[in-house]
Amino acid sequence: MYYPVNLDVREKRCLVVGGGEVAYRKVKGLLRAGALLTVVAPQLGEKLKRLGKAGRIRVLQVRFKERHLKNHFLIIVATDDPTTNSFIGKLCQKKNLLVNVVDQPEDCTFTVPSLFKRGPLTIAISTNGSSPALSKKIRKDLEKKYGKEFGEFLDLMAEMRKEVIRRIPSSRNRKRRFEKVISSNVLTLLQKGKRPEAKKRIREILYGGSVS
Repeated sequence: MYYPVNLDVREKRCLVVGGGEVAYRKVKGLLRAGALLTVVAPQLGEKLKRLGKAGRIRVLQVRFKERHLKNHFLIIVATDDPTTNSFIGKLCQKKNLLVNVVDQPEDCTFTVPSLFKRGPLTIAISTNGSSPALSKKIRKDLEKKYGKEFGEFLDLMAEMRKEVIRRIPSSRNRKRRFEKVISSNVLTLLQKGKRPEAKKRIREILYGGSVS
């Protein structure tokens, strides 16, 4: 059983062991999250080489050694050798490091859920490593249901947040009004590309008088 959590890896040193396509996918996700990345692998795919040449990642084109773990906040292991992966995963566990070994949940201290984003909205699906394929299917189903309007809605709410707190100091009152916004036609307006009308509707609900 895992304890779900979102990690802040901004400006934190993270290590990816492996140089293939799977390692590249993990690198992309960590870069989007703002991590400072080192990749260790004797052989690198072209995509990782390009990232290294562009200065976006630090590349050590050598075989993994225990010393490479030093001063890293998080490690992802994605070589093409399950035995090597297991060895590194267990080594990290002994050192109390956060480690994910791709497709080998028994060697992990955390697993990476299947997820997608709509602006500030992140939806993650996990099967505790039992069936990544099922996680992927559920993610695709949810992607159809939750379109870009949900991200746009959250952008609007973030834009208005300080004003709302100032004008509606009662948290209980704010909660009632926010619930009213959610059940209104605001998301439908955003889905139709009517952002100004959606913003106007939000303001009407929030500031337009009493909410039963």
